[in-house]
Amino acid sequence: MILWLISPFVLMLIFRAINKDWGSFGVKLQFRKSWPWYIVSLLLYPIIIGLILIIGKITKTIDFVNSFSVLTNAVLVSIIPLFIKNIFEEFVWRGYLTPQFDKMGMSRFKNHLISGGIWALWHLPFLDLMIRSYSQLSLWVAFPLMFTGIIITGFVYGEIRIRSATVWTAVILHTVGNSITNPLISMNIIKLVSGKEYIASPTIDNLAYIFLIFIAASILFRLNSNIINVNPPYTDYKENSSG
Repeated sequence: MILWLISPFVLMLIFRAINKDWGSFGVKLQFRKSWPWYIVSLLLYPIIIGLILIIGKITKTIDFVNSFSVLTNAVLVSIIPLFIKNIFEEFVWRGYLTPQFDKMGMSRFKNHLISGGIWALWHLPFLDLMIRSYSQLSLWVAFPLMFTGIIITGFVYGEIRIRSATVWTAVILHTVGNSITNPLISMNIIKLVSGKEYIASPTIDNLAYIFLIFIAASILFRLNSNIINVNPPYTDYKENSSG
């Protein structure tokens, strides 16, 4: 698992070192210019997961088993290790692939589609393990849903990375999502109704999540960056060659 996680990160560092390409690393916080995107990164998943739980309650596809009072402590305990884990992920997929594809002249749509597709394929060795930990769905159903969910999620992460001109917004977004979703499942705060996991779940492989993240991606993809005072798309990718 550790080798699977860190190998792309190590290769990214090697490629950057060989090409002396550190300008698009995305490590600068850019907080003064991009603070609204940090807020988006903090709030997006709580809103989406909250809506999914409501959908699950209405459709009777999610049972609420234990009190939500334990969720706060679970989030606080898991957030640091998940933050570290997501540094390895996001500085590769959004930190490296996104700006590299931009340099190749790809449209943003194609950029996010290919980056998201590669990110989805990277999950392949552990897809069965991840799905089986919470779902009884046939893999013929769960695999396409998860791949679709990951690719659309890549549009959201990619757009936020581009518009904020930093990878840290994507790291925070990813961490917030993981730190809420994982305890909901692993600590039995909720229980997914067997055979109906494809309808609504805080995980990535269901219709409710795909629908909501698609709406978020559509809004972000079409949003005129002049509406709020932040960097327009692709600004500061080179970050004045300081990384």
